Amino acid sequence: MSSRTDRRLPIVSPAGTLAYIPDHEPKLGWKRFPVNREWLSGYSVAREADLLIHDSQYTHAEYAKCVGWGHSAMADALEFGGSPG
Repeated sequence: MSSRTDRRLPIVSPAGTLAYIPDHEPKLGWKRFPVNREWLSGYSVAREADLLIHDSQYTHAEYAKCVGWGHSAMADALEFGGSPG
């Protein structure tokens, strides 16, 4: 059994649910998020969260040069966080 903790599981308590998703690139170069949000990487972790802490490293201009590096543009992280759950 691995001692590594899965960093993509939500933390649930009576006070609410926290989702921490580091090193995440849900759009992965797409122009738009898919209509069916369940196809998004990380959606199942974030959908019930009261608070989402999500990776965002780039502006859109910077992201265009770094697609596939495993990090999000700020606007994409905000859009992902605003996805209906």
